[in-house]
Amino acid sequence: MFFGEYYQTHQEVNINDQLLSDLDSPNFYEIVIGSNKGNNVIIRRKLRIAAVYAKETPGITSCTDFKKFVLTWSGDGHIQMNMMKGSIDKSVTSWTDLSPFNITGIGIRTGWGSTGTWRIEFKGQFNGYFCGKFNLYGNMTLLRTTIVINSVFCSTLCFSSGTCLGFNFNKNTNECQLIAVGQVMTTYYQPDWELYAKYLNGRSACAV
Repeated sequence: MFFGEYYQTHQEVNINDQLLSDLDSPNFYEIVIGSNKGNNVIIRRKLRIAAVYAKETPGITSCTDFKKFVLTWSGDGHIQMNMMKGSIDKSVTSWTDLSPFNITGIGIRTGWGSTGTWRIEFKGQFNGYFCGKFNLYGNMTLLRTTIVINSVFCSTLCFSSGTCLGFNFNKNTNECQLIAVGQVMTTYYQPDWELYAKYLNGRSACAV
């Protein structure tokens, strides 16, 4: 599940759901919010092809207010986008791909030279697994720092915390740093460090 609040100054916004997490796949879904001068929502299976599905949605974008959109998808190819206004959850558009692919990456942009501000929230169910990368450090707000026996023990500390996104582990000093949720993932190359994050939605989504 993906939540996006968007405030824009022009017309069009694009959300790309991709097969590859590095957003370099020829297979992706493009959801265009506010095409045709702000009056349509379009779903495409690939960039720059005819609309798979288009729906008239006058006033879907705004120059003055945040609009909250909730985008969900399922393994059977069903894509659903709603717009939240207070406690009201209103369907904007939906479409089902009969030959779906697994979504592991999401890209967001404004279109045609527009500028805008996004607030993003991603929700998924943690399945107990972590993904990780060597020689990478997560430069983010920490929940706590401690010394542990190994990275497995560090993972158990993060596992039991609902506010833990992942952890940094130093293989030389055994330092364990638990990383807080609700922030931008900022990383840089750092020898001797390992960065791990929780897998969400089975093993299809990971922040690292």
